[in-house]
Amino acid sequence: MSETTGQTIPTSTTARLMNNCDRSQWDAFVSTAQTGHVHQSWDWGEVRRDEHIDVLRIAIFADGNIRAAAQLTLHRLARRLPWRIGQVPRGPVCDHNPDRYLPILFRELARIGQTQHCLFIRVEPRFLESSLAHRQALQQSGLVPSRASIFHRHTAIVDLRPTEHQLLTAMHRDTRYNLRAAQKAGVQVREGSSLADLQIFHTLLTDTARRQHFYARPYAFFARLWQVLAPHGEARLFLAEYHGQPVAANLALVYGTTGYYAYGASTSTLPLTPDGKRLRGAPVLLQWETIRALRAAGCQTYDLWGVCGPDDPPDHPWRGFTEFKMGLGATLESYVGTFDLPLHPTWQRLFETANRWRWQWLNRHH
Repeated sequence: MSETTGQTIPTSTTARLMNNCDRSQWDAFVSTAQTGHVHQSWDWGEVRRDEHIDVLRIAIFADGNIRAAAQLTLHRLARRLPWRIGQVPRGPVCDHNPDRYLPILFRELARIGQTQHCLFIRVEPRFLESSLAHRQALQQSGLVPSRASIFHRHTAIVDLRPTEHQLLTAMHRDTRYNLRAAQKAGVQVREGSSLADLQIFHTLLTDTARRQHFYARPYAFFARLWQVLAPHGEARLFLAEYHGQPVAANLALVYGTTGYYAYGASTSTLPLTPDGKRLRGAPVLLQWETIRALRAAGCQTYDLWGVCGPDDPPDHPWRGFTEFKMGLGATLESYVGTFDLPLHPTWQRLFETANRWRWQWLNRHH
């Protein structure tokens, strides 16, 4: 596949496939865009590529500058089948004039999807729910709301620009109480720097996944993530310990001026304090020290990942950790949701049914 499509759009707008020489230009655009996200970063694409997933990066240029971009991952349905599905996680990226640039981008994605035997291409952009221009551009480009999703469309954001005193004051009082309880008990937080520390994190993650019934990626995925992202400061590991025993861990991602609470884990066997009570507050103290470290690194926002939205029921399975995240002084941010670019609708419906059964089985058996 050539680097350029050869198709010139009026007013000097062109679509290009980016290669390794374009890495710095790609990240300069995505990392500073309001609609950018770490899952659209160049290095995240390299993490996925090592999982034997093909990664293509498409950019729309006007007057020599990138105006819109999409990092597309291609996932084969089965080894002996030619069919694939395309995903643009937390993308595409387009801040301005979406009515002009997104239709061009999606025409190019559709062309690539057809040549790559995709049943459909699924996108989950960071376009705010309140942005009518972005929503209209998606619909005008032929996308339809998806019946499935990769990300939840609501997230919790902590503004890291205030002082530490102001950040603590913004927390829920119960959150502050638990933070101080952990400090008083002697919980220590340190930053991990080795694969041995990463193994500690993964052991805690496996324990958490078993307890909360979700699928945890294998250690090999995290080892590769660490090897690609950590040397550039894009992955940071924080461990909470009580008398040397690991009790909680956070694996945070960093991109541009945003830190991301990507993976968290805790032990199911909380130790006893000297007064005979179960240790409490370690995850809160861990988050506080993560916040302090991200601020020191120049981050301005901390994205706590998925949370319940205002329309979700009180018994939603995410209710507990939503309250935990919002207690850190976060504000809710809502996006337009998940959309599909249909290429073969009948086969897509069959795939979605089978994939739903697959995830139900994985979550029951892990």
